Amino acid sequence: MIDAVDSSPPLDLDYQLENSTRRRSYASDFQGCLSSPFENVCGALDGIAIEQEQPLSTDVPCVADYYSRKGFYALNTQAICDSD
Repeated sequence: MIDAVDSSPPLDLDYQLENSTRRRSYASDFQGCLSSPFENVCGALDGIAIEQEQPLSTDVPCVADYYSRKGFYALNTQAICDSD
């Protein structure tokens, strides 16, 4: 999954992490909003398994890859957000 995201230009998010001032700002914003005990947080990540019909073996290389640990075929959807 990580390799797929890293190689997809539309998913190329620029958090300016090389900029230490911006990084401290992200961390400060999260700690202020959430009273979080964690430092240096740049985003909150969450996901959901969206149930789908079993894909056809002619449409995907490996049907088993779409079977989730929750006991059904699903698409793994994830999102990340900043403190705003």
